[in-house]
Amino acid sequence: VPDMFPTINVAVKQAGSPDVVTIRSGNHQIGEHSVPGGLFHNNEPRHFEPEVEINKKLLVQGDPSAISKPILSGMTILQQPVDINTWKEEEGGGTLQYLTMGHRDVEEDGSPGYHGFCMAIEGGNWLVEECEIRNSGEYSKAVWCYGGQYVFDDSWRGCGRIVDHFPGPEATLRRCTLGGFCDGNDAGKASWGVLTWQLARVFVEDCLLEDIEFIGASACHASELSLYGCTVQGCGVGGLMVDEEGKLTARSCLIKDNKSAFVAGRGGDTSP
Repeated sequence: VPDMFPTINVAVKQAGSPDVVTIRSGNHQIGEHSVPGGLFHNNEPRHFEPEVEINKKLLVQGDPSAISKPILSGMTILQQPVDINTWKEEEGGGTLQYLTMGHRDVEEDGSPGYHGFCMAIEGGNWLVEECEIRNSGEYSKAVWCYGGQYVFDDSWRGCGRIVDHFPGPEATLRRCTLGGFCDGNDAGKASWGVLTWQLARVFVEDCLLEDIEFIGASACHASELSLYGCTVQGCGVGGLMVDEEGKLTARSCLIKDNKSAFVAGRGGDTSP
């Protein structure tokens, strides 16, 4: 991109596992005019969706020979890889590396958007390394990992015990910068650096988390979040947080210049 394919979305659509998508230095807009503006009239205008979904075993990378990383604007959604012919799930995932990624969640009237993200990991096993990932907006996440579920026996004899489960995504973030934009004001901040939900399992290694309105790294529901060798700074509420049945492990990390180092919710499991 853009030598052989005009946009990232086109390249991802044309690629097949395990292809390599290389993005040249420069500014690249993620997204396409793919969603109809109306439900019943084919002639209505289509509006632009600034996102790309990746459900293949791909290596998406900035040009390794370039001096600067490509700048990607928009939202990236990483999903469980599937066979594009049969739509059956495949094991594994893919890799993203050497990218600068950002999404400013803004409504048409210029006001901040809600619940946005720069990167969402919904399924599969993914490695993200040497990337800068930033987001802004109300209740926004630089990286949001979620997916998977427990299956309970709902009979009165079962007493709600777990009888099966579907695993969530597994992701490793290595040598990345995560958070908001360094604008010097709250409008440019992300609400969370890394937020994990449901049965997601995420390992964060040698990363910088900064410019965050609420929490740097937060494990919720029954997710597992591990940090090693990270620096978490400039968080308006707390550097780390665990809630519900989440599990959070932090080792050899520097937690500094936050309103509080740690926030404990209800029933979370923490490891020093």
